[in-house]
Amino acid sequence: MFATVLATALTLSAPFAGAQARPAQNKLNLEQYLDWEDVQSPQLSPDGSQVIYTRRWVDKMNDKWETTLWLMNVDGSRPRQLGNGADVKWSPDGKRIAFVSARSGHPHIYLMNADGSDQRRLTFDGNYNQTPRWSPRGDLIAFTR
Repeated sequence: MFATVLATALTLSAPFAGAQARPAQNKLNLEQYLDWEDVQSPQLSPDGSQVIYTRRWVDKMNDKWETTLWLMNVDGSRPRQLGNGADVKWSPDGKRIAFVSARSGHPHIYLMNADGSDQRRLTFDGNYNQTPRWSPRGDLIAFTR
């Protein structure tokens, strides 16, 4: 769906008669857009030893954006994928990570250990739950619904 919208937008953005044409290297074509990926929301761990971030790319087969959680050491070594999700937040003690994932349909809040183990869903209603935030002591998680 968004591929069709993008193709239409690219077509409509072609120069009008009499307008100055842009050089070809400044145009984004559909193939480039579908190969697009980026890194978002880097979060330094409380002890400063690791960075958790999200990698986002276009899922061409299902015509949607996908986002996965990645963790690596601050020197760039040992990058590893932890699973699907976004909007990651370290707990104040750095032992747990809260995140949002739509793996069960709607976005829900999930919790996992800092190494990616013991991933569990915290919200079970049919609402769109997002933006988890830890309390200062790390004993509560607030989120928007």
